[in-house]
Order: sequence, then C-alpha cells, then structure tokens
Amino acid sequence: MDDQENRLFRLPYGSLSLGSFKTWFVYIAGALFGIGVCLLLDIALFSKLNNGSDVQVTFVDWISFICSILGMIVINSIERRQITMERMGVENKGLSSFILFIGCALTAGGFAGSIVILIVKYVMEDYTEYPALGMGVNNVLGNFCIFLSCIITWSIQNMGEEESSNFLAI
Repeated sequence: MDDQENRLFRLPYGSLSLGSFKTWFVYIAGALFGIGVCLLLDIALFSKLNNGSDVQVTFVDWISFICSILGMIVINSIERRQITMERMGVENKGLSSFILFIGCALTAGGFAGSIVILIVKYVMEDYTEYPALGMGVNNVLGNFCIFLSCIITWSIQNMGEEESSNFLAI
C-alpha cells in the first residue's frame, strides 16, 4: 500500500512551507476584514430598518470605522524594507517611519474611538438593553477585527525568510 493510504488524516502536516504559511494568514486576515465590515454594515442596516430602541447609528459611529480603514491602507502601503533602509541612512530620513506611525495611530485611534463611542453613547446613557448595546458592541468588534486584520497582513507580507523559519520552528 501507498503511504497516502496508510495515513489517518489527508492533510500532510509536515509540509508547512513559507508560501502556504503566508497564504493561510492572508486568508485569515481577509476573513477578519470581511467580518469587521459585515459587523459594521449589520449595525447600520439594523439601526435604519429594524431598530426597536431610541438610539440610532449616526456618522459619529462611522468615524472610527473610517479611521481604521484609512490606517489600514496607510500601514499596508509601507514596506519594512523602506524602514530598514531609513535606519541605515539610505532613504527618506524617516519619512516612511513617520507615515507608518500615522497609519498605526489612525488604526489604533479607530479602535479606541469605537470603545469611547460604546462607553459614552451607549453605556453612560443607560442603553443597556440588547438592541442598543448590541450596536455599540458590534462597532467595537468590527473595528477590532479590522485592527487585527491590519496587524496580521502587515506582519505576514513583510516577513522575510529568516523570520519565517524561526517562527515556523516554534
């Protein structure tokens, strides 16, 4: 019999290469981004069409989402190679690092802003019943998914051969 037929599982666990590792984490990051966008669209549509409470989703709730998306675009447009070249004094004298900082500030500010909106708009105003508080919680979860997606995407896309072999050895 062939070795393929003697195995209990079909998936070859010993053949985890760098390409498949990166591919799986890019898929995970894309799924997190999709979940985040769906959560935010869900609260917006629920608030407009089927809301049973007094509170509504307004533009204030979307500001944190917009900041998270803009931060994600900025962060994922910077390559780590540019930052390491700056540290050696070859390129733009810190411009890429500054732009990366702005992107991180936008993304983290979007996530923190959604927490502030949850506290100020929903918790402090005594909207602790399900429909209203659920909109605030979905806003936080959606921004967290986008934040986590951004971190995973930037880390995996900028991982070199030396880091990935050490990471896979764990």
